[in-house]
Amino acid sequence: MFVECKTPVFDATDVDKFNNAVKSYGGVVSKRIFFTDVPMKLAVAKKCDQAGILYFSMMTLEGDEEKQKNFFKLLDQEMQEINK
Repeated sequence: MFVECKTPVFDATDVDKFNNAVKSYGGVVSKRIFFTDVPMKLAVAKKCDQAGILYFSMMTLEGDEEKQKNFFKLLDQEMQEINK
């Protein structure tokens, strides 16, 4: 699994750079996840969706036990699935 962490994502090309780096170093079987401190802009989130990259905001998860529980459940599910 490859993880990218940023405060905010300023440009959607950051998603492309991350996606290309993962494919180059980890191949097509690698899982990708993007963490930001603040919620992503809609255009950047859409780019992650198109690339099949999971993304989460620490601000959204912080202090919400139910969201944190669901986050870990989603990660567990993702690790059990084969990439498209």
